Amino acid sequence: CIRERLNRMFQNLGKWWHSLGNDHFIVPVSASVLNMVRNGEAEVFPWEADIDINLLTTQPVEDFRVLLAGHVEALAQLGTGYMATIRGDRAVFSDLEDTVRMDVWISE
Repeated sequence: CIRERLNRMFQNLGKWWHSLGNDHFIVPVSASVLNMVRNGEAEVFPWEADIDINLLTTQPVEDFRVLLAGHVEALAQLGTGYMATIRGDRAVFSDLEDTVRMDVWISE
């Protein structure tokens, strides 16, 4: 089910981001993620095809691509990979089967 895969990818990406330090935060952008945060819902909305989040840190991020390249193996162990960096601060993440995707922005 797509909803389960999106939910699992969100949780895994969040675990990875938080593992980088106490100064790493997740800010929901899409309505489904907001719903999960506000209401404690375990699943995204049934009509969602993808979800969007901002990953924030108080630490300087000089190059998003370098940051991701240093964590390819850790992300793969969580069943997540990134497809491409679209701009300097944005990437498309997917599960390893490329059945679900997430737009992610990283900034300080």
